[in-house]
Amino acid sequence: MKSCIVIGGGIAGLSAAWAISQRTQVTLLEQESTLGSCSSGKSAAIFRCLDLSRGGAALALRGRILLDQLLGTRKRWLKPTGVLYVAEHQPALNQLRALGQTLPLPLRELGHAELTNLVPSLKGTQARFALFSPTEGTLWVHEIISALEREAIGRGARIQRNCLVTKICTRGMTVTGVEVNAREVIS
Repeated sequence: MKSCIVIGGGIAGLSAAWAISQRTQVTLLEQESTLGSCSSGKSAAIFRCLDLSRGGAALALRGRILLDQLLGTRKRWLKPTGVLYVAEHQPALNQLRALGQTLPLPLRELGHAELTNLVPSLKGTQARFALFSPTEGTLWVHEIISALEREAIGRGARIQRNCLVTKICTRGMTVTGVEVNAREVIS
């Protein structure tokens, strides 16, 4: 059986270990003692499907399907706080509105008065129009991390904590292993 090393025990690393461990022996190396301790730093654990970047919406929708399968119900991984998309001019929201219709996502359009009543700090700003998406929100990161860890281990993945990867060992263009904590080589 082939073997694979995954570096990092956040949502991405655990997701990779979970997916790959179906057909490969996986060792996941996490620098910290706790899995997911630095997870979602970029996104602040916000889950949103209205993403105009190339493939962003498709990735979010696929992630939603996989998380529903992994945790059984959306209530276990998502707190639907809603997400507000704000613009100075209504046409700026046209692409998001069109994307929301194709997904489909329930969207509510807000005018200036409703927007500033909802978010008083926007009074006196250039924000005039908004789309509110009530089914988007924040991730229950701990639930996701715990489920991914449990499922990856169930498929045979090994998880090692307190492993600072100090070097990736290569031979030509092939990775042969990693140096951990400046001494041990895992291959």
